[in-house]
Amino acid sequence: MPRPARTCQPDPWAAKDQAEFRESLRGLMRWAGHGSLHQLEAAAVRRGTSMPVSTANRALNNDRLPTGDFVERMVTACGVEVAPWLAARDALADRRYLLDTPRSTPNADRTDECPYPGLAAFTAGQARWFFGREETIAELLDLLAGATGPVLVSGPSGTGKSSLLRAGLLPGLADGRLPGSADWTCAVITPTAHPEAELARCLDGRPDLIVVDQFEEVFTLCRDETRRRAFIETLCAQDRVVLGMRADFHGHCASYPQLVGALRQGQLLLGPMTEGQLRAAMGKPAAAVGLDLQTGLADVIIGELGGRDQPGALPLLAHTLMATWRHRTGRMLTIAGYRLTGGVSGAIAKTAERAYQRLSADQQEAARVLLLRMIQFGDGTADTRRHLDRAKLVGESADPVLAALVDARLVTVNESTVVLAHEAILSAWPRLASWIEADRARLLAGQRLVAAAEGWERDGRHESDLYRGHRLAAVLERPGETPEAAAEFVRASVRREHTERRAAARRTKRLRQLVAVLSCLVLLAAVMTVVAVVSRQDIVRQRDIGLSRQIAGTAIALRMSDPDLAGQLAVAAYDLASTAEARGAIMTTLVNLDPTRSTDASSAGPVQMVAFSADGTSMAAASRDATARVWALGDPPSLVSTPVDLAVHQGEVRAALFAPAGPPLLVTSAGDGKVRLWPTSAIRQGADAPLAIPGPIRDLGPLAFSGDGSLLVAGAHPGRNV
Repeated sequence: MPRPARTCQPDPWAAKDQAEFRESLRGLMRWAGHGSLHQLEAAAVRRGTSMPVSTANRALNNDRLPTGDFVERMVTACGVEVAPWLAARDALADRRYLLDTPRSTPNADRTDECPYPGLAAFTAGQARWFFGREETIAELLDLLAGATGPVLVSGPSGTGKSSLLRAGLLPGLADGRLPGSADWTCAVITPTAHPEAELARCLDGRPDLIVVDQFEEVFTLCRDETRRRAFIETLCAQDRVVLGMRADFHGHCASYPQLVGALRQGQLLLGPMTEGQLRAAMGKPAAAVGLDLQTGLADVIIGELGGRDQPGALPLLAHTLMATWRHRTGRMLTIAGYRLTGGVSGAIAKTAERAYQRLSADQQEAARVLLLRMIQFGDGTADTRRHLDRAKLVGESADPVLAALVDARLVTVNESTVVLAHEAILSAWPRLASWIEADRARLLAGQRLVAAAEGWERDGRHESDLYRGHRLAAVLERPGETPEAAAEFVRASVRREHTERRAAARRTKRLRQLVAVLSCLVLLAAVMTVVAVVSRQDIVRQRDIGLSRQIAGTAIALRMSDPDLAGQLAVAAYDLASTAEARGAIMTTLVNLDPTRSTDASSAGPVQMVAFSADGTSMAAASRDATARVWALGDPPSLVSTPVDLAVHQGEVRAALFAPAGPPLLVTSAGDGKVRLWPTSAIRQGADAPLAIPGPIRDLGPLAFSGDGSLLVAGAHPGRNV
């Protein structure tokens, strides 16, 4: 069987009466994919509950409102959250009860005083109904009596800190429980977003004791660190100060030396109430106004609380008792009346939902906007209440809405501010919790925007505080959601953004123009450099051509008188530039050049070889006439002396060789098989060589020295032996 098409999940709060609520349950069944009651029964078994077909058929097809037990089991079988459905069902049940209850019931006594404050804290005027904290009051008075600095009362939200301070501490001081305290002037303030202003008004009355309730507002509402620090310093300089603060803000206090002492020695941690204290808090206020609790009512409530006060449960309990008082029978608070309220877990939701459903559609939207404005969304911390200025609400559509919320005791007002009655409402009313969850990111961004706008206004509207870039773009993406308090701030940010963009555009344009000019200049400089280099090369070339021609002319002029110099000049002219004149000078001087430097015809036989000394000053020649001759050379080289004949060999001299290093040392070899060494002195005197070395064979030929002149090698003439 194909699965039914999945539609939108029904809204339990959309039902206006019993019939519509039953239809919403049927729609939920279809949305969950259960096409029949048998499928619903099977789904219930899988989810650990039961939903017989007959039971579901009766509940969904009669004219009565389904019971809470049935709603819980059916919604569980459909796999969605149960709490919203139960709260909506209870709201309809409460509405039906109000319409069906006869006016002659004993509830006509509701004009009597209610001893329970609901979501609001007990006040000093309600001290006669404040029970269960007697020991804590005594402990706080003792702590204040011995304190040398601020006293801190801390605890989780909903543990009764405000009631302890207002209905416990202040009446105790007025009763003179501390020496002289009956004559003290006591002042109670909350910091709000402007703590320094609140403190200044308080100090005008010169109080003997200052009680600062909800001290955490210094950190959640006041955004200016300078003002916050000034407030704390001025406050802690007073003689007697008592602070009430949520325990989750201890870490914030540690940054201020004036508060560290209160954290260490002057702190009273408000713990949960015991069962006995809870029974006193429920029964004694009723007895004080002549009311009784039905036997078992306290047990039912304590059982729902789990046997003791849970963190945050006291305002829920007080509101439930107030709602139960409204449903009392005569002078009796009954279990039936308690059930009608929705119990501790549902009383606030029922009260809030009942007030909300009585509003028109436009007023409901105004209520949503107004309630969300009363929340200070935590940025890394829990959400808290936020005080609104009443003057800013005048003339808005929220006026009748505000009246309805005040009547339901969800909101409290004074001469200047509007605030939620307690933070417990934020989580106890499912509809408000869903609004918060759905809009948290947007509302937190708006809250930051308002804080930035307030800082900008307070600090003299400095342009550096305005939004720009992605932060401003995010605000402009939602033009209809800009809070009125930040409208001028946003307009100023937009003007500055436009100004900066125009300036940036001008800078970009100027930069582009500058780059273009610089590029042209660089190109021009490169061209001029190339031109200059080419021009210089051309000038040098023309100069060299001129010199080449001039030198070539000189060479030609000297070709007859000094052919050697003429040849050198011709070569130099050609090296400077390969001109026609230089080439002609070279050819002309070569024709006229006589390569012979000098001659010597004294040798009687052919010359075998010639050797030059390493220093270029001597030349030796080996001849077949058995002689070796040595000449002194000039500069440039020429024979400038008569040769010295070294005629001692018995055969033709086949090799003559000067040593490569040192003074002139001539070595000769001849056909007589001997090698002779001729030092300089022997050469000059023409005497016999002082050293004659017999060779290995008779017919010696080539000679060779090692590179450093230390070894001599002689070879046989045919080259066969060494």
